[in-house]
Amino acid sequence: MNSGSDNDNLSSSSDESEDSDSLSNTSDDELENLFDSDDDEDDFPGFGVDLPDDIHWGNVRFQPAIDQFRLTPGPAINLPDSGRALDFFLLFFDNELIEQIVRFTNANAVVKGARNWQAVTSEEMKVFLAFLIISNDLVVVPWDEQYFLSTWNTKIFHTSNIRNLFSSRKRLFQLKYIYFVDPWHVLTEDERNDHLFGIRNVSSSVINKCRTLFNCGREVSVDEAMIPFKGRLSIKVRMPDKPVKFGVKFFVLCDAKSGYCKNVIIYAGKDDRAAGNLGKTGKIVMELMQDLYRTNHYLYMDNFYTSPILFRLLKARGILAAGTARPRQGYPSNELKAVQLRSRGQVAWLSWNEMLALRWKDRKDVFFLSTIHAPPEVPNWVDTGTAPDSDPDAPEEEDPTIVRRRVRVRGEWQSQKIYRPPIVADYNRYMGGVDLCDQMTRVNKSKKQQRWYMRVFIKFLLLAIYNAYILEGYEIPHNGRGKRKRDLLKFKQDLCVQLVGTTPTRSKAAKRQRQNMPPEDRLENVGSHLPLKGVGNDHRCVVCEKKYTEAKKTGETLKRHKTSYKCGQCNVYLCIGLPGESCFVDYHTKTDYWK
Repeated sequence: MNSGSDNDNLSSSSDESEDSDSLSNTSDDELENLFDSDDDEDDFPGFGVDLPDDIHWGNVRFQPAIDQFRLTPGPAINLPDSGRALDFFLLFFDNELIEQIVRFTNANAVVKGARNWQAVTSEEMKVFLAFLIISNDLVVVPWDEQYFLSTWNTKIFHTSNIRNLFSSRKRLFQLKYIYFVDPWHVLTEDERNDHLFGIRNVSSSVINKCRTLFNCGREVSVDEAMIPFKGRLSIKVRMPDKPVKFGVKFFVLCDAKSGYCKNVIIYAGKDDRAAGNLGKTGKIVMELMQDLYRTNHYLYMDNFYTSPILFRLLKARGILAAGTARPRQGYPSNELKAVQLRSRGQVAWLSWNEMLALRWKDRKDVFFLSTIHAPPEVPNWVDTGTAPDSDPDAPEEEDPTIVRRRVRVRGEWQSQKIYRPPIVADYNRYMGGVDLCDQMTRVNKSKKQQRWYMRVFIKFLLLAIYNAYILEGYEIPHNGRGKRKRDLLKFKQDLCVQLVGTTPTRSKAAKRQRQNMPPEDRLENVGSHLPLKGVGNDHRCVVCEKKYTEAKKTGETLKRHKTSYKCGQCNVYLCIGLPGESCFVDYHTKTDYWK
């Protein structure tokens, strides 16, 4: 078995052919009936099927039965021919959903007793959606209040055009009453126990659109995505190996090439319903793939989900799968580890019922499981560790079964070619769909947010935008000849402009017209008592001080003011321009200026 040789069998082929396990001798239809359940999801009893204890993995070569792919990749509907980003966005985030959010937001403001509340309109809600897109990754500030900076000493931070989206600063924060469920609705027991009930309307609407509007290519992938959140939340998870360590976890099914989000399951805490030997992770995969049964997709996943019993069930449903593996029931990890692999590129493999278990030696050992791939035909040079052309200056091979690695030989680093099985090359090529989608729909974790459901809402908003962008590419080529590529950023910019549209926004105050007086008029009777800027601003106004002293004699209390202006002729400090005060005028026109 070392290096994939057929001579080093861990178990004879006769043992495998004589295997009497009931699962391997069961037809696909019978197997599906064993795994399937017609019960309501709430009463799901789990997958009560066991793998036999006497599974015999051997070195029997096979060719997987590859059926024709039954779907045409691409949009499943007629796309808008207007070329507007907004029309593609509304395919996923439609006007009905926006109207529903408007209705629930207005009701929520009434329930919470918002003062001076003005009912939100659909146009205002679209402007608010544009603001969420802009503030997430186009023009980002830590707090929304910073969009409304207007003082002279913060001039370099002003974002006046974003500030003008709303009729006033107060209007933006009134929209913080946004709500996604009916606040008058009396919750049932199940709804009270549903941690995601507050966002369920939005998530269900967007996910249903994602599932029906696009056909993925043959290769799809399943992985996790995270929404950053560090506040107190019962469904918050910690994933130290992810870029986002804390937050709400999503299980996502994506097209392997474009990253189109096909289906999503939000982790809502521990599920007490039994899943049998398939396991909770296997049950998640089956739920994500339920719309793709009998389509002959190739599904790629990592070792968090992979198991022989899951792959057998997927195959019975018309889906082949591949992925990295970890020790689980039925997987021959001990048998594969028992084979001595001396150098990089060497392979050990076993097969059972057209299922391939493989160990590949790179810097570390990597384990795989697949129903897509046949056992590899390992070249003879792999055992020697020297490729036919090991010249480091030689051009890269187009052969996907050869990969370069830097190795240290006698104290010097050299480039060396090693063998890479097809399953490894395909896994690297097709496993990145969810990561691509997660990068393109990243929720900015540097922006402060105390309400976790708003971050989930923004995530679904960004998923709708990214899927809309992919669909637009089928109607308008993103890589037109002689033109700059239309990227997702440009799509978001166009979408924000179209969401705002002709909605009335804050208008600039009309400038007061200057009155140009003739020189002889403005220079007449000026006098010598003119206000000047003094030194410092910690001077008491003499008029206010005198008023304070006189009032104190009668037991009254008046406020004294400080000023930085003085009369240039009298050299006394006086208030100028304070509301309700005329100290400068009183001092120069009254004998008893304090009265």
